[in-house]
Amino acid sequence: MGKPIVAVDLDDVLVPHFGELVAWYNTQYGTALTLADNGKGDLSAWDATTREQAIRRVHQFLESEAFRSVAPYTEAREVLRRLADEYRLVVVTARDSLLETFTHHWLLEHFGELFEGVHFTASYSLEGKARQKKMVLKDIGAQCIIDDSLEHVCAAADLDIKGVLFGNYPWNQAAELPSLVTRCRDWSAVEEYFKVQ
Repeated sequence: MGKPIVAVDLDDVLVPHFGELVAWYNTQYGTALTLADNGKGDLSAWDATTREQAIRRVHQFLESEAFRSVAPYTEAREVLRRLADEYRLVVVTARDSLLETFTHHWLLEHFGELFEGVHFTASYSLEGKARQKKMVLKDIGAQCIIDDSLEHVCAAADLDIKGVLFGNYPWNQAAELPSLVTRCRDWSAVEEYFKVQ
């Protein structure tokens, strides 16, 4: 039997993302977004009249130097290098497929050949290409996912896939977590989690 597969989300797990987006968006559009606005469907906070308009604006950020120059969390590289001895690591990200080339280059630059593959669920696709992250996890045979999304780790738990809820962000709070989900506030906690698995 081969090594178990651990799926790793990208944004706000491997690299700071939403805080960078909020700073850029507020400057560009005169809004007052905060970290608490992540994942909320309130378009007024985004000063957008449609979901598509908000997504197009976020795509502008994704094409900006502000986005492309963000460095990964230093601890992520160190911990994942050690985990790779025991696990097969793959990235499963909500990023749109329009970022595939950039994302592959960025991962190679910062993580080398650490990841065996990258899967894009295109959660915010304007072309209707979105896939459910839990179905990608099932299809690749992942035994665990490290993700900052409460929704994604809970959906994975419904399929008997363990979840590491990464970070202590305003958007991933819950009074109670499913038994297969464990919160790890940082990469040191992630490493400790895997030591007892």
